[in-house]
Amino acid sequence: MIWTSFHDLLFNGQVDPVARRRKSPFSNTLVLPVFDALEAAKIGDPKKLDSVTYTLSLRGRHLEGAVFDNADLRKADLGGAQLQGASLDYAQLQGASLRGAQLEGASLSGAQL
Repeated sequence: MIWTSFHDLLFNGQVDPVARRRKSPFSNTLVLPVFDALEAAKIGDPKKLDSVTYTLSLRGRHLEGAVFDNADLRKADLGGAQLQGASLDYAQLQGASLRGAQLEGASLSGAQL
């Protein structure tokens, strides 16, 4: 990885897959790879998804640079969220609300929308 600035060196380092955090000494981004919103909402049976409006509300949150790789965010409310530069690679986003979300520079490689 090539550092583009001193800021990136201190705050935006690579993600340690074991510790699930950035390797930077002063990381200020959320790192939740393989996060399961259904489990967090205590929805054990995916068939119950039809009965809920949202599994998780992150509406309007500042999540710039967040890492949600391989996360299950089905029916999550991400409306108006600041997701610039975030990584949502291979995330499950079926039924998620992205209305007004800022996704400039975000990575959605392999995401299921």
